[in-house]
Amino acid sequence: MRRKSLQNNLSFAFVQALYDYQEDRCAICQRVNGEPGDGSDWLQMDHWGGCCERVSKDDKTCGECVRGLLCGGCNSRLLSWYEQAPESLRTITQVNDYLANWPTSAVRQQGFT
Repeated sequence: MRRKSLQNNLSFAFVQALYDYQEDRCAICQRVNGEPGDGSDWLQMDHWGGCCERVSKDDKTCGECVRGLLCGGCNSRLLSWYEQAPESLRTITQVNDYLANWPTSAVRQQGFT
């Protein structure tokens, strides 16, 4: 979690609050995460790609564009395809709900930065 906070210009408390808010689950498919810190934490930090100009995956985000925690399948395969698909094909309720209501927005409303 510490790496995720540093990589995305977020406080450790914010990232912990995000894990708590999402109940250690992928925000789209609800698959349960492993235990943070024991090597089985496989949730990925999803961010809106239209915000920060990142040359490589090692570049930091501004933090404002982070949307939530997703499993690899939802983040790398589903969401990347879905956001480029024609509007008529964007019919998956769980994805539409996620894109309309970023988990990070709820965490920020709780006072975390």
